[in-house]
Amino acid sequence: MIIIRMSGGLGNQMFQYALYLKLKQLGRDVTFDDETEYRTVTEDGTFRERRPRMLQAFGIEVPRVRREDLVRMTDSDPSLKCRIRRKLTGRHSAEIHDEDLIFDPAFLERTEGYYCGCFQSPRYFAGAEEAVRRAFAFPQDVHDDPVTEEFASRIAQSGRGSCSIHLRFGDYLQKSGIYGGICTDAYYDRAVEYVRSRCGSVRFYVFSNDAALAGEWIRRRQRPDDFTLITGHDEDHGYLDLYLMTLCTAHILANSSFSFWGAWLSQGSDQLCVAPSMWVHTQDGTELTRCDIYTDDMVRISPSGDIVNRETGQLPAVTVGITACNLEFCIRDAVRSVQRQSLQHLEIIAVDDGSTDRTGQILDELAASDPRIRVLHLDGKGVSAARNAVLEQARGEYTGFLDGDDVVDPEYYELLLRGALAADAAVSMSAYREEEHPVPAEAADLPEDERVRVLFSEYLDRSTVFHGGEALERYVRTAPADSSAPLRIYNSVWSKLFRSDVLKSIRFDNGRLSEDIMFTTRALALAGTSVYVPARLYAYRMGRGGSIMNSRVGERRVRDEIPFWEEQIAFIREQGNPELADLAAYNLTLRLIGYEEEMRGVPETAPYAEEIRNTLQKHRKAIRGIVRARKDAKKSERIRILTFLWSPGCYRCLMKWYLRARNA
Repeated sequence: MIIIRMSGGLGNQMFQYALYLKLKQLGRDVTFDDETEYRTVTEDGTFRERRPRMLQAFGIEVPRVRREDLVRMTDSDPSLKCRIRRKLTGRHSAEIHDEDLIFDPAFLERTEGYYCGCFQSPRYFAGAEEAVRRAFAFPQDVHDDPVTEEFASRIAQSGRGSCSIHLRFGDYLQKSGIYGGICTDAYYDRAVEYVRSRCGSVRFYVFSNDAALAGEWIRRRQRPDDFTLITGHDEDHGYLDLYLMTLCTAHILANSSFSFWGAWLSQGSDQLCVAPSMWVHTQDGTELTRCDIYTDDMVRISPSGDIVNRETGQLPAVTVGITACNLEFCIRDAVRSVQRQSLQHLEIIAVDDGSTDRTGQILDELAASDPRIRVLHLDGKGVSAARNAVLEQARGEYTGFLDGDDVVDPEYYELLLRGALAADAAVSMSAYREEEHPVPAEAADLPEDERVRVLFSEYLDRSTVFHGGEALERYVRTAPADSSAPLRIYNSVWSKLFRSDVLKSIRFDNGRLSEDIMFTTRALALAGTSVYVPARLYAYRMGRGGSIMNSRVGERRVRDEIPFWEEQIAFIREQGNPELADLAAYNLTLRLIGYEEEMRGVPETAPYAEEIRNTLQKHRKAIRGIVRARKDAKKSERIRILTFLWSPGCYRCLMKWYLRARNA
């Protein structure tokens, strides 16, 4: 037996009933618990109904679970024997909760369970759509309400130019941390603009749970006379608003299940539906993962008013800066990989930084045949100056970078861009790969448009959103102490895409290597919101002699990289985050020990290893204080650092013994 616990308002109840219809189609024995969520025991022992069972508006009477079955499935027998057993062995309930807005096929595969949740995805009733439409057919008595008939007549007179707009206030204002900041004025204004561009003359019908606030919202719009506010129905008669929504031929949704059903039940085969790019805010950054409520035909718009679907003509322009010095053997591959990007609006700025080979000539030849390419010739000022030149010249709303000896897959920058737009993020980040490998098997042999759709679904739906200082903290926290972390934010700027407003106040430090460290630190501090897309579409080519990133030289470690890490610590402390600064100092100690191990056995770098040892010994008192304060650090790391500070020689002996024991 399967029991579905009914909860929420009309929209959520409709999703739960749609799941019921699908389960019945699959031959399951299904009933509803329609009391637990809707009745509260008062002080005098009586029940008080908190919210009506709204499906009755469609004439639906759900099959109700028997009390003995509910007690059995939830292990809630109040007898003394069962209470003692639960105390000793715990509750053995069949209760299973869905994850909001994430489809889990296991709910369709089980034959027993007490199902709790909203099941807000059309995938839960895929294949049962006709049964769902029949169940949610509006009764004839909707025409008996004079207010409904009046507005229905107006919508009918609008013909193909009618669009519903749902504004959600009330409980959404009280739960702004979850629902707020998604359906912004910028979202609605862009949605209205988009509908007008597609439909021409449009009358917008506004539905809301707060008529006063909705009226103020209309008065703030351009051309307010194009909007009609639907009034006259209380919450108990919200199904009448839903009926009127279905009469419209276009829909602008709020992040509400009520909105979803108003659009889904609309009968137009060519209807237009606009939805917010995310549905809820979450504390774990899974906003974009919770996407299974969307249908393929929905046009998704971000809180900033950007369209994020695969309609390339609607996307902002992206500038890609390619820097190269003496890379004639591979620069053509790098540029062509950017030329093949799936983005329509693309600017390529290629910088020849004082090459003495044919690099500059090759870039000029490529630019002659592609108006998207501009070439800058510098006199060998270094990669920082070359990237700054890109920032000065970039005209795109977003900017990314590519090292001249690497390549990117055709979807790389569009994927980062769509992640940024969907999350309303100023910085979009990804992983990378160190060698060429085929695209995912499920997408490799598909036509280009279908391949892009599969890749976007594969990666965007698993993205992580960071708010405030979360991205900077993750950047500091996972480097280098946790090299196996599934989500790592790298120093490299080529693994990121930056919105132009973030880049206005930061530049690379000219004449220094490892310049990515502080650039990334400053960008994440300014970003507000960042997004991590778990794709590896950037190919970082190992073993290229001309690549700065592949030169493991002590000079670079000691003269450039370490000072940048020290600068990062000072910067974070100045930002008013001493705990994160101490963590950065702790991680720098781990790095220094790692660098010392890396360099001491090589004659050319041994002097730098000695310099690092001296630096650690000089500051060992302060370092010990930081280590002891890090109660959350791994015990093995703490022992490693303290042993090194006590005696580098003993540390080496300990590490040899440890490696022999581990490999034995």
